[in-house]
Amino acid sequence: MIAPLSATAHLPLWSVGGKSAGLLALQRAGILIPETWVIPADSVCWRLSLRRRAEILRRFWCDFTAAHPEAQLAVRSSAAGEDSPGASHAGIFASVIGVDGETALLEAVLACRESALSERARAYATAHGEAPPESIAVILQRLIPAEVAGVLMTANPLRPWSKEIVIEAAPGLGEKLVSGAVAPSRHTIGLFTGELRDHPGARSAGSCLNEEQLWAIWRLALRVEATVGPAQDIEWAFCDARLYALQLRPMTAIPSPAPANVWSRRFGDEYLADCASPMSHSLLGNWIEDELLCDFARRFGVAHLLADPPLRLHRGYAYVSGEYVARMLSALPVSLRRAASMSWFDDTGMQHIRDEPFRPWVLLSALAKTSSEALAWPLANLRAAEAHFVDLGRRFRGDPERRYRGLDRDARREALSAVMAAGRRHFQIIRWGMGLHAPMLYAILRGTLARWAADPSGELFLSVLGERQRTLTGAVNREIRELADLARADPELRARLSATRLTLADRQQRSPFWQAFDGFLERHGHRSPSRDLNVPTWRERPELVLGLVEAQARGVAEGARPVPGTPAAAAGDQALAEVVRRVRQGRLGAAGAARSAVITSIVDLARRFTRYREDQRYYLDMILSHVRALVLLAGRDLAVAGTLQDAELVFFLTRSELERARAGSRHRDSLQALATERRLRYLRDSATRPATYLYDDVETEGRDEQRGLDGAPDRHGAREAVSAQELLTGSAASPGCCRGRVRVIRSVADLESVRAGEVLVASALDPAWTAVFGIVSGVITETGGMLSHAALIAREQGIPAVCGVARATDVLVSGEIVEVDANGAVVRRCRRA
Repeated sequence: MIAPLSATAHLPLWSVGGKSAGLLALQRAGILIPETWVIPADSVCWRLSLRRRAEILRRFWCDFTAAHPEAQLAVRSSAAGEDSPGASHAGIFASVIGVDGETALLEAVLACRESALSERARAYATAHGEAPPESIAVILQRLIPAEVAGVLMTANPLRPWSKEIVIEAAPGLGEKLVSGAVAPSRHTIGLFTGELRDHPGARSAGSCLNEEQLWAIWRLALRVEATVGPAQDIEWAFCDARLYALQLRPMTAIPSPAPANVWSRRFGDEYLADCASPMSHSLLGNWIEDELLCDFARRFGVAHLLADPPLRLHRGYAYVSGEYVARMLSALPVSLRRAASMSWFDDTGMQHIRDEPFRPWVLLSALAKTSSEALAWPLANLRAAEAHFVDLGRRFRGDPERRYRGLDRDARREALSAVMAAGRRHFQIIRWGMGLHAPMLYAILRGTLARWAADPSGELFLSVLGERQRTLTGAVNREIRELADLARADPELRARLSATRLTLADRQQRSPFWQAFDGFLERHGHRSPSRDLNVPTWRERPELVLGLVEAQARGVAEGARPVPGTPAAAAGDQALAEVVRRVRQGRLGAAGAARSAVITSIVDLARRFTRYREDQRYYLDMILSHVRALVLLAGRDLAVAGTLQDAELVFFLTRSELERARAGSRHRDSLQALATERRLRYLRDSATRPATYLYDDVETEGRDEQRGLDGAPDRHGAREAVSAQELLTGSAASPGCCRGRVRVIRSVADLESVRAGEVLVASALDPAWTAVFGIVSGVITETGGMLSHAALIAREQGIPAVCGVARATDVLVSGEIVEVDANGAVVRRCRRA
């Protein structure tokens, strides 16, 4: 009835369950496990009375303590489907650790057995298409009094093709680590090479494993890989210098090496970089999906793609469909597709895009359908956008809350409809410049320069796009620097800046600085550090602007280099002159002159679309500030009516839900609970790091960063610890090289800590964050490419920038020294200063 688990035993899976099967696999591989017994699911024990069961367990306890004085037990469930490749059942069934006594043993066994009948187990089974378990086996395992314990994954769940293992460890029993009660020390090791791939300082930052323990776990991984199979998750513990394996299960949610579709978050760098509140997604997300993505699919003759949405939310973040992008780019030759895809995808996603057959008739069909639409032609689109921006500035400049505060509800509803129409019109215009003309121009320019001007690396391509500070974002940043100069010119404010932070409490109306500050907010207060409607604007949080002013003023005091506005433009003109020289050198006479004229025209048009691309965001912020103000006023109405306890909860409703609530829907009573639950989910999602890609539905960091890390078994079994990866790769975004101290920033509030000459490292950089570009020496981002806002402003100011550096904010540490080689699209890590 209680059988010892033995490698020679032939016990059916349905009887002993998945956990027992994992332990048997370990035993058969010759791996040390603690003494373990199992009460099978079909044991006679379960059909006996409670008194008889208690007697059986009492005898077992006596025998156990006789053989292992003062030992304790770990009692765990073992269902037939548990720890299977398709579903781990983690946390679904009960486990009881530290059982000490026959009464506690009976209670623990009953708790594990009865957990099979819980509501949680039934819901989990239903979600995974399984039948709820009618009964489960129970494992009794000697509890190892661990000095250190943890988890070993024989594949890195974030980099599953890199042939590396991940070890997490914590002092004492591993249960605290598995439950999330403690923060583990983490190590990454090449599976076959034994190469230690931790970032510098990881082991000295509190590792609880010594050298010998680390390599013992590595040897365990090799044994499991060779005998059990790849991608296994093992719980382990050290006691008296012996390594025990406690549990083994196949790793779930490992991305397929050949997914049907790759979804990318890098698309979100343009508008949807942040975690989305429901109201934002139902408005801004709807504009982008309907007016940009879906409309192009209809015009390009691939409307069948719309059976599945081209955009999706996963844990609050927006991802674009690789299948959708591949079908769109089938209109281009394969050689132009990587540039046109704007570095949104990794190697696997790009392979899908390259494999899509070239369909020139798709482009011809789209051109035929749009030839009568003036907005579809590049120059006409530029003129329409310029007129549209002027109209937006006339209609929506100024404080929206002040404008709408005195209106009644019907007038506000009409005003919101008008602003929404302006937003749709915005995307109906820019979808051509942003979605078609700019990517195609960049792809054509880069390919032409590679062929005609011997520029395969793209260095000249990036340099010719250098511009004077003519974008609106550049103008805003220049005004912030002028505010910093005014603050430093005021003796009282300069003293305040030297002693502590400048705050709104220091305000004096007659000061030139504060007068200029008010004027700045009047002109640019609609800007926000995020496109999400849930985030306040500069006008609502002027302390954010003060933080940017302070960073600029401090940078000047620390000797930051002057902002290279004119030199950047000069570099761009010099690069263009070099292009013309190479083109004429390659083709003499009239042919060279003709090619020079063509390339000069393409460069001029690309520069105009570069400014267009940046300026439209400034005006989009203007539209969104009015949407935010009107939605927030509606939220205040609902708060007064008692529908919502907090007006800010309105951003966690969709627009249709808001309209129903304002119309007196009978479901109003449930909106408070719905919005509260969504806000909690939003806070959870926004505090976690989203995966860069989804391979079908599985999160992953993709395959780009795996290059050069695959490794292979070496002849000598080398297990020598080496330093972390010294070279990080990305996409060249703004040419140049620099060396500086890293400053990792995760929110706009962190910009206040930036010091002169540092290298700014962020997941993504909103235009509102680029005010500190005047004092930094270089920029590194995880998302984006040559058309991202960070890249555009960096080129404008002559700052080297590398974008698309995977997990840069995790790998790099504030204070370490890096060399940014934007010409080679790499970041070299140096020793810490």
